[in-house]
Amino acid sequence: METIIAFDPGLSGAVAFLSEAGELLDCRDLPTIGEKTQRRVDAANLATLIRAHLPARAVIEQVGAMPGNGVSSMFRFGQSVGTIAGVVGALAIPVTWVSPAKWKREAGLDATAERSRGRAIETWPNQAGLFARKKDHNRAEAALLALWALDSFKSSIRKPQAATIEASARVEAKDTEQASLGFLEAS
Repeated sequence: METIIAFDPGLSGAVAFLSEAGELLDCRDLPTIGEKTQRRVDAANLATLIRAHLPARAVIEQVGAMPGNGVSSMFRFGQSVGTIAGVVGALAIPVTWVSPAKWKREAGLDATAERSRGRAIETWPNQAGLFARKKDHNRAEAALLALWALDSFKSSIRKPQAATIEASARVEAKDTEQASLGFLEAS
């Protein structure tokens, strides 16, 4: 069974792992290190967490600067997004970037954090404790983003791998055939 990982990026962001059956396998705040202005996403612990679940695909919310945000806070936000993208890339996990407006519209959500929290509690009632606090809206959004990705990628989660294997076999057979013909012509 394959797993999808989804990120609601930022220093207060979250990560969620969803099975292809829609089971919420793990959902937590992003690991961070440092204090105050030195706080950043902990790349080593994030890599360890991701390796534990072996996701087949990743989806990262593609967010940009918000009016009124300061330069240093935007720099730290960008650094956290870069750390997430770097860790996922280093682990060779295919990534899809999606805007909040697109996935939330397709999931029937709006920009309201409380609505996302409520939807996550409805979707995974046995794990409602993960979304119990108001500040857990980032967890809710990561989990719902994973669910959106599952629905969006459902038909292609296994097919690209099968298609790649099949295409490789065809290329290998053609190469073998050409090599055989070349050997016969040389004889």
